[in-house]
Amino acid sequence: MIDYHLHSSYSIDSNSALIEFCDEAIKAGAIELGFSEHIDFDPTDPGYRFYNDLQYGQEMNILKSFYHPRLKLKKGVEVTYQPQFLDLIKKTLSLINVDFVIGSIHFVDDWNISSSDPEETGRFSSIDMKTAYEKFFVKLNELVQTGLFDIIGHFDIIARYGHKYYGDYNPEDFIGIIREILREIIKSGQILEINTSGLRNSPKHTYPHFRIVKEYAELGGNTVVFGSDAHSPDNLCFKFRRAEEMAKEAGIKYRGIFENRKIIERRSF
Repeated sequence: MIDYHLHSSYSIDSNSALIEFCDEAIKAGAIELGFSEHIDFDPTDPGYRFYNDLQYGQEMNILKSFYHPRLKLKKGVEVTYQPQFLDLIKKTLSLINVDFVIGSIHFVDDWNISSSDPEETGRFSSIDMKTAYEKFFVKLNELVQTGLFDIIGHFDIIARYGHKYYGDYNPEDFIGIIREILREIIKSGQILEINTSGLRNSPKHTYPHFRIVKEYAELGGNTVVFGSDAHSPDNLCFKFRRAEEMAKEAGIKYRGIFENRKIIERRSF
C-alpha cells in the first residue's frame, strides 16, 4: 500500500509525529508514504506561517535513512487554492524542494466548505445544492487551469458537509463542468487523487465519487494516487483495498509514484 495524503505535526491540524506514521506503516504493510503538509497563505488562517520547510525537510531526511529499505518516504505539501494569493503560491512553490504538490479547494470565496465550524456548515442551509456545488466546481476548474499542482486533491470535498444538508449528490447533474476539469487534468499532466476520507465520514464515498473516477478513465486518465487524508496513524491507508478495487472497476490502470515533482513510475495495482 502507498498513501500520498498524510498530515503530521508539521501541519496545524495534526498532533502526530512523522515517526508515528512510519512505525504504523511498517505494521500495516505499507511500502511508501507521501506526507502532504499544509501550506496556508491567508493571514487570517490559523495555519498561516505554521509550515516550516527546513525542519520538515531535515526530519524527513533522517527518517528516510532510518527506514530504508523497509519504507520509502516522500516529502509533499498540500496547498489551499485561493486566487488572491496566487502570486505568493507560485513564489513559494518555486523555492521549496518537494516530491509532489497537492492542490485542493477548501474555500469558495470566503466560505470554508471543508470546515466543521457550525458557522461555516450552517451556510449550506442558505444556498441550494445546485448553486453551492456549481460554485465549488468553478473554483476547482480555476485551480486545475493554473497548472501549478501535481495532484488534484479530494475532487468533490464539498460533499463532506453538503451531504448533511442536501443528501446524496449525483455527479451527472454537474457532468459538463466535471468533464471540463477532468480533460484539463489529463491534458496538463496533473493526476487525480482518490481520497478515502469520505469513507470514514459522510458522505460514505471516496473523493471523488465513483462516477467521476469512471469518467476520468473514459476520458483517458489512467493514473491516480491514493490518499487517506489521515491526521493520525490509525487512519493510515484507510479502506485502500476497497478504493483500489473501485479504481480498477472504473478503468484505472496505474498509481503514480512521484519524486521531485515528476511521476517516475506508473505502477500497476
